Amino acid sequence: LIVVPTRPTAADLVTIKQTVDLVHASKRKAGFILNAFRPQLVEAKEIGPILAGYSLPIIGVLGDRVAYSRGLPAGLGGHELGDEQAQEEVMKLAKKVMTARNEL
Repeated sequence: LIVVPTRPTAADLVTIKQTVDLVHASKRKAGFILNAFRPQLVEAKEIGPILAGYSLPIIGVLGDRVAYSRGLPAGLGGHELGDEQAQEEVMKLAKKVMTARNEL
């Protein structure tokens, strides 16, 4: 399963086509993971229909949490720093990735 992490930003959306072209050429199962997602932003509301045009599903979402960036210097994920929301997000995402791996 190829997971394509994507932030709901103009920069990611401008460059995503090249990545998706490579994914399609691989003929492997694939889908998007929305990263640093902030549902209140206009871009977050617009990204679903834009990504739908690439014929890959959105597998899961990780929010825009400080814990994720704080863990980087120590080589840790935000879920490993005791952030309960990050722990819940990562567990949900892991389950969705495993399910998508078998279903797509």
